[in-house]
Amino acid sequence: MSEEMSRQALQEELASAKARLQELEARARQYDVTLQTLAAGVVVHGPDGKIRSANQQARTTLGLDQASPAPQWELRDVNGTLLTREEYPASVALRSKQALTNCEIEVYRRDLGRSQWFNTNAAPVLNAQGDVEEVVVTFIDISQTRAAVDALKISEHRFRSILDNAHNIAVQGYDQQRRVIYWNQASESFYGYPSDEALGQKIEELLLPAPERAEFIENFDDMLKHDMPPAPSEYVATRKDGSHIDIYSNQVLINLPDGSREMYCIDLDLTETRDLEQELARYYSRFRAISETSALGVFATDAQGQISYANVNFQKLTNRAASELLGKPWLSLVHEADQHFAHSSWQQAKDSMTTLTLELRVTAGDSAYWLRLNGAPLRDGRDSGGYVMTVEDISQRKEMEKAIRESEEKFSRVYQTLPDALVITNLANGEILDVNRQWELVTGYSPAESIGRTTFSLDIWANPEDPASVVADIRAGREVLMREFLARTKHGSLTWCEYSAVPIELGGEQLLISVLRDITDRWTIATALRDSEEKFSKAFHLMPDLVVFTDYETGRYLDMNDQLLPLLGISREEALGKTSEELGIWADTTQRDLVIETLSEYSEVRLLEVQLLRKDQQIIWCEYSAIPCELGGKRMLMSIVRDITDRKSIAQALHDSEQKFATVYQMLPDALGITDLQTGLIIDANKAWLNITGYGPEECIGKRTKDLGVWAYPEDRKQLISDLKKNGVVTHREFLVRKKDGSLSWSEISGVIATLSGRQVLIWVLRDIHARWEIAQALRHSEEKLSKAFHLLPDTLMLSDLATGAIVDLNERWDEITGMNRQRAIGHSLIELGLIVHPEEWQIITERLNQNNEVRNQILKLRREDQQIVEVEYSGVPIEVQGQKVAMAILRDVTEKQQIEVELRDLNVNLEYRVQTRTAELESANSELQSTLHTLQLAQNELVRAERLASLGSLVAGVAHELNTPIGNSVTVASTLQEKTREFNRDMESGTLKKSGLLSYIDTASTASDLLMRNLQQARELIASFKQVAVDQTSEKRRRFDLKEVIEEVVSTLHPMLKKSPHQIHLQLDSGIQLDSFPGPLGQVVTNLVNNAVIHAFETQSHGEIIIEAYAAGDDTAEIQIQDNGSGIPQHHLPRIFDPFFTTRLGKGGSGLGLHIVYSIVTRVLGGKIQVKSRPSAGTLFTIQIPLVAPATAKPEINE
Repeated sequence: MSEEMSRQALQEELASAKARLQELEARARQYDVTLQTLAAGVVVHGPDGKIRSANQQARTTLGLDQASPAPQWELRDVNGTLLTREEYPASVALRSKQALTNCEIEVYRRDLGRSQWFNTNAAPVLNAQGDVEEVVVTFIDISQTRAAVDALKISEHRFRSILDNAHNIAVQGYDQQRRVIYWNQASESFYGYPSDEALGQKIEELLLPAPERAEFIENFDDMLKHDMPPAPSEYVATRKDGSHIDIYSNQVLINLPDGSREMYCIDLDLTETRDLEQELARYYSRFRAISETSALGVFATDAQGQISYANVNFQKLTNRAASELLGKPWLSLVHEADQHFAHSSWQQAKDSMTTLTLELRVTAGDSAYWLRLNGAPLRDGRDSGGYVMTVEDISQRKEMEKAIRESEEKFSRVYQTLPDALVITNLANGEILDVNRQWELVTGYSPAESIGRTTFSLDIWANPEDPASVVADIRAGREVLMREFLARTKHGSLTWCEYSAVPIELGGEQLLISVLRDITDRWTIATALRDSEEKFSKAFHLMPDLVVFTDYETGRYLDMNDQLLPLLGISREEALGKTSEELGIWADTTQRDLVIETLSEYSEVRLLEVQLLRKDQQIIWCEYSAIPCELGGKRMLMSIVRDITDRKSIAQALHDSEQKFATVYQMLPDALGITDLQTGLIIDANKAWLNITGYGPEECIGKRTKDLGVWAYPEDRKQLISDLKKNGVVTHREFLVRKKDGSLSWSEISGVIATLSGRQVLIWVLRDIHARWEIAQALRHSEEKLSKAFHLLPDTLMLSDLATGAIVDLNERWDEITGMNRQRAIGHSLIELGLIVHPEEWQIITERLNQNNEVRNQILKLRREDQQIVEVEYSGVPIEVQGQKVAMAILRDVTEKQQIEVELRDLNVNLEYRVQTRTAELESANSELQSTLHTLQLAQNELVRAERLASLGSLVAGVAHELNTPIGNSVTVASTLQEKTREFNRDMESGTLKKSGLLSYIDTASTASDLLMRNLQQARELIASFKQVAVDQTSEKRRRFDLKEVIEEVVSTLHPMLKKSPHQIHLQLDSGIQLDSFPGPLGQVVTNLVNNAVIHAFETQSHGEIIIEAYAAGDDTAEIQIQDNGSGIPQHHLPRIFDPFFTTRLGKGGSGLGLHIVYSIVTRVLGGKIQVKSRPSAGTLFTIQIPLVAPATAKPEINE
């Protein structure tokens, strides 16, 4: 029984052992899976040092799965020393029987050629006897951590090298106790303290006077408390020697991992900028410049933030009128979501009297817009007198803007906030390794576009010698400090930069650290100083008004511009050193007393009307203004005198003109109307509306044009209204009118939106252009006929450029003569095409044509494209087509003719037959010449038409010349105002703008607006004065008109041409001569005859006179005489002067059509006759007799 019990106990023990074995096997499998999936490598070594096992990570890292029996790795310590096998962590643990922890080992795989860093632990496993059974080694990959640490060390060393070598940027660092912990070389230069003397000292004791230190300490403690560095600011620092320096300072607060904080100050020397600003201010004090309207919104506030000024652009940006803005808090415009941010920023800036830059939303009705505000305080002593802000719409930029990445390292933050561009390059190959954000602002190239390239491949250096000089100095070990050079940006613009560079060694690599500062503004200021003086001198002497500087105490003249002699007849030499009393220029001395009293009471005189006495005792009216000024430390009086005698004379004429307006408005041939913009109802219309639409004014007023049905196509009206609302103006829009009787007629409409008595209206002009439209149609048909005639000529007709010989156009006969496609020939010369056989023949022809000589029947040999030689008869004449000098030539194939002539010389048989044959050929040629003559007559008629259109071109040129002065003045005022606004913005953004500066800007802007309005009003009046003449010269309509008024209007359009010459026109015109005829053609007759006199009669005279007389020559006839005192016309030319193309100025601008057109208009259009009398050196008299009522059969077109 005991044996049975023992067997049972053994079985139970065996079962228990199997269960434990299964449990251990399960745990082993679990352990193995865990071990294989670990990210750490695990290697087990036996007591002999050989590897017994390793998990998957270890096998992959060490290459244990490779077939090679030799180890494929090398181990190095943190110093880079190669370890022997005895120094491996496993070997050391095996020998010492001690664990090794946190060993940093570099593992180099020879088979892969790469290294990895591992944190390694090795621990021995001991048996009961204390012997090592195995060693377990674990390791974790720390390569990225090592790389980050190395990069951080390099970055810190790099940025410290940058700051230490930034010669024009002073950087200081101090701790929470305000002790200096960093002091670069520029700080030594700025403040005079060496680095070893400054380190450890209190920052305020080094840079601030004693009275300001307590306030600095209080502000510093408050900054630490709220964890907010002060805003960038300007202040005056004290140097070691007691002198002062103007500084712009930007401060960066650094929070360190241990909880402590450091402050870094980045300082710029403002001394040079201050000197330039003061020098520029002295120049600008000599006169008040005119500024122009800003493209930005501008508003000003008082100390409480109430808006005191808002320009037009700010009103547009906020969609509010000035009355809705003035007196309101500017913060009330801000969107509720940005209210807290805007209020706190405003309060902080106002308390510290610093500049303010905000990007926020403002409400405008139901919408909100993103705006950028740049504000600067208006300082009144040490207190703020309010703010001036510029406003820019940045809504679109906000939509596309990406989030700005924050810097990760403290030196990186300083590096990126530097105000200058910094770039780090490889000294050996010039490759850019890193740039800061300012680099992109200066050069236009982003870091991604720059890194990996060189400054040469980016084409930064505008002058190649600049980088060559820098490289030479660096290689020679010379200092490169604040070199000025011209840089080319990414967009091709040029900007002046200041360049400093220093070579350093970093991580065994030779680098070059360069600093670029944009000094374009400084260059601009310096250039502006020179330009300002030059412009002032030129403007002073070119001003149309008399400007005089007198001694304020004695009244003696010190200087004046060149207008003294033209205005008063007194030379500069006569006036200098004398008083106005001594010169006797006051017609009424009480007016001089009034000037003195006004100056004494108001310190200035504005636009006082006075009478002055010229040297020739003629009294003139003048407008007198004066203001005291100080120049060169001397008190003076600057006086401006403007001659307003003509203005006084025309004042009454202007009054009469206003009375005539109503009559002119009703008598205008164009339909004028005024429509309420909102309702579309017609408020007023003139009588011409009846002629164009069939509706009288009484039928139109109170109705809409669409109600009257005048729009043949309603979509024309919709498009017109849409364009008006979009652009505010529509000009020369053609549309089809449906008249009251249902007929259709082409008209031209122009309109503009205006405000009359606070009401928005549309003022429009409707012109009947149906006749012009029909003429245009006829002109197109005529051009088609001319083109057909050109291409149907039996001979080759060729037009070629006289200068180059390039062919401009050809007809189809070209292909037959040359065997070459004419499209291939156009644009090339005969020489280039290889057609000329004997170049000397072609040279003779081109020389004669270039000498404006006609070439007739010149034999020319050509080589066809198939190499066959043909002979052509070349006849050509130089002409001018659309301003281009061309040769118009006919090429006739005479190859056969030449062969026949040879046969005639060689064969003297069948003479009679050959004569008959030749006669037939001549008759055929004559027929061809008749056809050519007919074609040339068609061309002549088209040239006549072109000459008449040229007359209109002359009118347009005249109008343009007259408009040039007021519009040119307006452009000058506008450009000057634009420059002033830029200066205003710069002052505001830099925080130097004062209240006086704002008031000066507003005053000059107001003056500029007044000048702009006066010049534009003058331009508007000039356009109105030319309007009727332009209508007549572009319209062939018959109408009733006063002969005197038409001739006066035509002569007025000739004034711009005559103004450039010393010639004069005298009019002797009877009043009351009414004609029912064609004013446009009559005006062209007068224009052509006057132009003919100026060009031909006065060609050799310095002064000429033209007399135009008009009077009634009976009950039904008017007579016009146009006489000049010029060179006259030779008797043998008189019978031919009215022939087409007859001219004595061939090749000198004369077309020979001017007098032919005059003759055709007088005889065929006006139904009259013209005679001419002339003798050499005795002038010429043209007498024109025309009926008061033109014949009913007269046609304005000359189509013969």
